[in-house]
Amino acid sequence: MRQTTGFALAVLVVCGMFAAVPPAAAQSVDVTPSVLDFGDVDVGTSGFATFRVLSTEPIPLTVEQFRFLDDPSDPFFFDGFVLNGTDVLTGVPPSVLMYEGEFLDVTLRFTPLELGLFETTLRMTSDAEPPDRIFNLSVMGRSVDSAAAPEPATLLLISIALASVGYRWSRARQAARQRTRRTAQ
Repeated sequence: MRQTTGFALAVLVVCGMFAAVPPAAAQSVDVTPSVLDFGDVDVGTSGFATFRVLSTEPIPLTVEQFRFLDDPSDPFFFDGFVLNGTDVLTGVPPSVLMYEGEFLDVTLRFTPLELGLFETTLRMTSDAEPPDRIFNLSVMGRSVDSAAAPEPATLLLISIALASVGYRWSRARQAARQRTRRTAQ
């Protein structure tokens, strides 16, 4: 009797009959790009950049708590949230439920009011398994004053013009000295 029970138990285990609950697949998301760089933006104007959050697992995923970790006076702002390329979400959503293959495009705006390099970290959390529970995205932009900096071609023309004026002034000064010498003799 023991052998029969042992054999029956072995058949059940091999056939998977003892599997109580299959383990859930790990939730995962991809955030691209990993660094959001606005490049150079003129002071008082705005630049825009978008990153994508993509759900890659079959389990529904909730992404939430979109926030900047640094100084709230930094010139970075949320500008738009679009789910799957068509569903425009208003404001900063408290949470977004995403299924496998769905994506969320998040557009940020960089509006600098003074010159400098600005950097911050954007944090999102989700109900995914660690390490995908918290996402940190580096965000950076540099403000410039393009009106204050002339183009290199302009600088070249100015240099040529000044050299020409300097040469003419030098020749005129030399001629004036010669006239002065003639009258003095």
